[in-house]
Amino acid sequence: MDALLLETAELFCPVARQKGQRLLLEVPERDLPPVTGDPQRLRQVLSVLLDNAFSYTPQGG
Repeated sequence: MDALLLETAELFCPVARQKGQRLLLEVPERDLPPVTGDPQRLRQVLSVLLDNAFSYTPQGG
């Protein structure tokens, strides 16, 4: 899950910069619990959440 979060966050860093925002990902020092699921679908869900966050947050927010 850590790798999936990092990969997805990296994809959205340019979006954040373009909108005058920043994306901060804090991953705990210990491993996150395992998640069972389709990695593509999990990435899709994370992408939709991040896209909505950037769409509805004002510039500089």
